[in-house]
Amino acid sequence: MNIIKIFISILTVAFLVGCATTVERSTYTASGSPEVTIDASIDEVRNGVLSMVLNYGYSLINQTNNLLEFQRQADGQENFAAALSVGNSYSSNYRKLNVNLIEMNGSVRVIVRSSLEARMIGGQINTSNAMSNSLFNAYQEDLENLKLLIESEPFEYVPEDSVISD
Repeated sequence: MNIIKIFISILTVAFLVGCATTVERSTYTASGSPEVTIDASIDEVRNGVLSMVLNYGYSLINQTNNLLEFQRQADGQENFAAALSVGNSYSSNYRKLNVNLIEMNGSVRVIVRSSLEARMIGGQINTSNAMSNSLFNAYQEDLENLKLLIESEPFEYVPEDSVISD
């Protein structure tokens, strides 16, 4: 009977250790946030970022030449995390995304910062950095895909059996 208890204890510990394993960052950047430098005009990059982020359900809340600010209602896990860390059960919680666009020698450096925001009933706003390693990796991958999309040669599709005549 003791062997079974020891075996179950070992399995339990192995399971708990496996669940606690952290995700490594895919890369390390100068800013410490997901970033990429894209060889394109700032307008092309801005439009690409707008398209990408709006597709994820965010709304644009502020735009300047060098900053795009987005927000969306926090979902289940984010809402719970925001209520525990910066809000409470009565607060309205949001995921915020700030995207900096910095022109540098014909290129644009794009830096993404994410946070959770809790708007309390009395009007107080509390904010907390919300960038786990897995979220960092997801944003970094999205930025690298955006870079590839913008820097690739424009592709024009013309079907062989085009009905358009000269």
